Amino acid sequence: MKDKLRKIVESIFGGDVLNRTQKRLTLYNSGLLMIFLCLFAAIVYLLLYTAMAYQEQQTLQNLIHQTVYYQEELQTKSDNPREDLLMSGNEELFYYSILNSSGDVLAENSRISPSQSITDSIRSWGPREGETLSREITVFPPPDRGERHAHDEHFKRHTIHILLAGQPIYKGNQITKIVYVGIDQTLHHRLLQILLWILLGLILSFFLVALGISHKMAKKAMVPVRLSFKRQREFVADASHELRTPLSVLYSSLEVLDLEEENHLSDYSRQVMEDMKDELKRMTKLVGDLLTLARVDSGVANMNMTTFDLAPIAMQLIRSIQPVSKQKDIQVTANIPHVLQVVGDIEKLRQLFYILLDNAIKYTPANGQVSVTVAIQDKHWLLRVKDTGLGIQPEDQQKIFDRFFRADKHRSRQLGGVGLGLSIAHWIVTSHEGSITVESEFGKGSEFIVRIPLLLKKTATG
Repeated sequence: MKDKLRKIVESIFGGDVLNRTQKRLTLYNSGLLMIFLCLFAAIVYLLLYTAMAYQEQQTLQNLIHQTVYYQEELQTKSDNPREDLLMSGNEELFYYSILNSSGDVLAENSRISPSQSITDSIRSWGPREGETLSREITVFPPPDRGERHAHDEHFKRHTIHILLAGQPIYKGNQITKIVYVGIDQTLHHRLLQILLWILLGLILSFFLVALGISHKMAKKAMVPVRLSFKRQREFVADASHELRTPLSVLYSSLEVLDLEEENHLSDYSRQVMEDMKDELKRMTKLVGDLLTLARVDSGVANMNMTTFDLAPIAMQLIRSIQPVSKQKDIQVTANIPHVLQVVGDIEKLRQLFYILLDNAIKYTPANGQVSVTVAIQDKHWLLRVKDTGLGIQPEDQQKIFDRFFRADKHRSRQLGGVGLGLSIAHWIVTSHEGSITVESEFGKGSEFIVRIPLLLKKTATG
């Protein structure tokens, strides 16, 4: 489940920087459109809700005033309340009840039967001027018609919404009666529910339309950027290719000069010669990395997938890095199985090991430790390279696989780093259908975790 979620996230936010930028533009534009659309829908809904609620309030207040006036007129003529034709003569009135000061029902009428549940729910309510009360009432089918009309919608159990208002009637300073009236809100509730679903459907439909339009707009906006980036990549590839030969010639010339003039060079000249060699090595490595990434960008970085034993290759790389680690008094430990059959490009995976090992030793201070662990887990093989170095700030951990990114630029420049190694490592891992992550605590070290399937979907790519 975790791998599926990771693949979904990578499919949405993955890809090169241009694809990520295009996706972000698409989401940003469609997100803005959706915000305005949601605000519009919310305003429409609230306006309709407010208008309907205001209309119901006005209707209810008119009904309560009419009913109270009618009962006051009757009270002056008789002490017995009368229902007369009040309910049948007013289509808006759904329920009314008259209770005395003790809560006993003096008169009651309702469009549902029985109406006792409504009266019981408001018996303890002492209404104030202008106050309303909303109630949900469940209506059951009549007992003698339950089976006979089982399929009749009119007699099925259903819920109605009633808006109630009440007002006391005084005789002198004493309350003699409390009149309650109610109107049916069920239709309005259903209309609002239908309206809400319609608005949600429109929002979803417009979201899909906005997503499509935003995608086309973002794609069109990225055309000149892609063209410029393509020209830049072609220039880097051509320049890197052209620089390899003169750099090799320069390094070979320095080697020859060093051999022929070894006994005639002063200490200062020898130091200058060594510095020039170091700079040429650094430039050669930089040109090689740039050429690798240029081939990746152009799609001509061939992958030669084979099945091989990774264990001896890993051990050989660890042995080759020992002289460098001993110079810094760094202890390198390894936990690698004797045999580990994997599928992949031997040279690319060798480069991956070297990049992570070199990176760990480079940023680990003297007397530090570097551990390398290779293991099998859930049809994947894992590579863990852990160091006790500088660590990485939390805000930089998502950027370290970007090209030319260096968390500490000054220190990276001193150590010879240009910020391309981890970007190449990330490409090697993804080309093997795997993932690479980092866990780090600033000041306490970092651990790079590579996870690659034992069996790849594609045994060869070009």
